[in-house]
Amino acid sequence: MGTFQFSLCKPFIMFVLFSTILLISQSNLNNALAQAGDLWYVGDGAKKGMYVTYRVQEQDTNAGRPFDMTIYFKDFNSTGNYWIAPTYIVDQGRVINGTLRLSDLDLTALGSSQIPPEMNKYRSGYTSSLKWLSSFVSKPGQSLSAQYWGKIASIGGSPISPSGKATITTPAGTFDTTKILWHKGIDNTIWIKDGFPYPIKAQLMRILPQAILQLYLLLNCLEQVRVSLSNPKARKKFQFHP
Repeated sequence: MGTFQFSLCKPFIMFVLFSTILLISQSNLNNALAQAGDLWYVGDGAKKGMYVTYRVQEQDTNAGRPFDMTIYFKDFNSTGNYWIAPTYIVDQGRVINGTLRLSDLDLTALGSSQIPPEMNKYRSGYTSSLKWLSSFVSKPGQSLSAQYWGKIASIGGSPISPSGKATITTPAGTFDTTKILWHKGIDNTIWIKDGFPYPIKAQLMRILPQAILQLYLLLNCLEQVRVSLSNPKARKKFQFHP
């Protein structure tokens, strides 16, 4: 090709290269925006006036006996960046209530929570059930379509990974979720709904000496409602609130 012909082609070549760069950049941007749109963290979607009820079975709490826990997102303290969350526990018919202060970062129950002494062990069970998860997905969170979230170095096993979609049903209803899996001896599974502050369900195991598998944590959403306290039924449910 002559010098003149090359000069004519050069603008075209440059235009093709520039267009390709734009296309690649746009593709990367679209992927980034797609991932940003499905970020999840513990606390994602928490809203004033929302309450959730869970059945919690945490092996190191309450001798492994299940208890029900209702958390009401009553108000948000923008100065301290925490939720004011009146909470009650039902354990074998006994009701214990207090007010948790939940960090906006990962819904950790703060030390300034106002709870009676008999509620301390349940607060510990709540903290233990979420602490390891929030260490991976505190605000702003990780993508539900990421290849993996990380690995729990202290216990080994496979990385914690989003592993596809699943529709599950609990007493609270039917939910389209993303399964979060990791494997050590057995599959451990968490079902997460984008835009919902807690896992819909979780079933985790641990290995004891002599390779005995023990249920470590079972979470199951029993109820989730956005309420108006002008409703008489809602007022009755939350009549213990400060």
